[in-house]
This record gives sequence, C-alpha cells and structure tokens, in this order.
Amino acid sequence: MPCVYVENQNVVGLDPNDPIGVSFGKPVGDDPTGEDHPELLKMKWHHGHNATIVNGISRIGFMSGGHAARWKDEDMANATTSQSSMLIESHR
Repeated sequence: MPCVYVENQNVVGLDPNDPIGVSFGKPVGDDPTGEDHPELLKMKWHHGHNATIVNGISRIGFMSGGHAARWKDEDMANATTSQSSMLIESHR
C-alpha cells in the first residue's frame, strides 16, 4: 500500500481532490475489504491479504483515496517494461 506508481517523488495520475490514506492497523475510508466483501474479488484472499480491495485483489494494508492513480495488476509488466526501456534509451 498504496497501490500506485510513484515517479520523481509524485504519485502518477493522482487527483489532488482525492488524497491517499494508508493504514496497516485498521481500515481507512470506506473502500471494501476482501474479508468483508469476498464477492468482489477476482481471486480468494489468503494469509493476511484481506484488507482493501484494489483492482479486484485484497491487499495487505488498508487504503483510501487515489482512485484515479491506482494500478491495474495486469498492466504492471507493460508499465514497468515501458519505463525501463525509456530509462535505458535516455542513458545510452
């Protein structure tokens, strides 16, 4: 947590009107959790991964806000590869 990309010490795509809150002890905000709403999950949670649901997956911690900036797990490989390629090209 939080489930966002950070670039140059800024959250990518963050709406300033939707600030991020994070907690590892207790829920923040009103986002559903895997423990309370298993019907919203793409896969069943296990071993502590039962907190805030982001992109259909229960996470280890609790998060609120930052909805526009949250990542999609299935896009992570492409996003990481794209950023890595740009970094390599810029330092050639």
